[in-house]
Amino acid sequence: MPDIFDKSELTDLEVLLKHAQRGCWVFALYDKRSTLSKVSEQLRKDLKDFLFVGFQFRKDVVNPLGYLKVMKNKRENTIVFFYGIEDAGDQALKFLEYQREEFASTSHRLIFWISPSYRPNIAKSAPNFWSQRSGVFNFSDIAKITVSVGGDVSGNLIIGSENAINVRGVTESAINIAGRDIIHAPSSSRDDSLGVIPPVHASSYINRGEVENELFQRLRRKNSRNIINLTGIGGVGKTELAKKVVNEVKDEFESILWVDIGDKEPKQILTEILMNIGVFLSPTNDYGLMVQQAKSYFSTHKSLVILDDLRSASLHALGDFIPPSPPCSVLITSRIQQIGGVNEIIFLDRLTEEQSKALLATILGKKIISDEYTAAAKLAERCAFNPLALEIAARRIRQMQGTNSTVVF
Repeated sequence: MPDIFDKSELTDLEVLLKHAQRGCWVFALYDKRSTLSKVSEQLRKDLKDFLFVGFQFRKDVVNPLGYLKVMKNKRENTIVFFYGIEDAGDQALKFLEYQREEFASTSHRLIFWISPSYRPNIAKSAPNFWSQRSGVFNFSDIAKITVSVGGDVSGNLIIGSENAINVRGVTESAINIAGRDIIHAPSSSRDDSLGVIPPVHASSYINRGEVENELFQRLRRKNSRNIINLTGIGGVGKTELAKKVVNEVKDEFESILWVDIGDKEPKQILTEILMNIGVFLSPTNDYGLMVQQAKSYFSTHKSLVILDDLRSASLHALGDFIPPSPPCSVLITSRIQQIGGVNEIIFLDRLTEEQSKALLATILGKKIISDEYTAAAKLAERCAFNPLALEIAARRIRQMQGTNSTVVF
């Protein structure tokens, strides 16, 4: 599903950043890293007269004032992105509260990226800093939310300024953001410093057996070269397996950085990496310097970096943005099997027949699969035991249940 956010919010933010007579700070709400990247990229395109830099809060790095003073000497028209304030804890919020006058005296435009659910924490722990904000801009996925009715997930509801919701028995957490009431789902899982591990998209996770165990073991190896390629055909579940394993091992690393590669060019990938680790981006964005900055950071941080969906567009430059190992570990997911620089290849095959039936049972129910055991096996075979194809087929069958149509496995 493409990223959906309110484009009018982007327009309003750009107007504020362009015409602010002196420094200001705003809060930008997001719930997906890809949305943050797209909004940031659009701001850079539309506001070319500004210098864009980033600062990463951490538990031991909560004072950005020195950084802001350095930026002041470089250029007045600077927009600073602040990341990771949620992970830095109450100490960071207290610093913002006590030093608000110092922030008010800067000439920079400051954008604090936070999740919607964290807004009340700031309003409570840093009330004066919050009250002096110039705006709150909502770039979260407001067009799609999951609600719970009577304790069971009922599906997705579409909301917005022109839509009215009247759902009885909905268990909700509602907050007011920028003058609008929205209902938000639980936030995505977060790591210790670098942001969000994408939420699981599959309706139900099916354990992948020996392959899953092997990936766990290899990522947990200490003081050794860990550059792993998790490879397999499309739709076989590489990304979902990566999410599962990363969530299990994340506490063994200083930080987690998840990068969606796709068809991005190497410079786009490096820009995203540097923004997320809070490394200063030079006005010229010299490619060689960007490579050097990324490698310098990762050489002193034990990070787990996931390069998801690596494709041929950036394969030739992989060495430019892959971190040194050790101290870092790298997990690549790709349909490409042979990748230079990789020292471990793990092939993810299709589901077994039993795994396929287990996946069908999570969608259609155990009783149906038990009653139609042979038919379920044939369906799995027709779908070539591909989890994505199986899920699509099962959901189509579920849609047809209760209609006059004949359901054929």
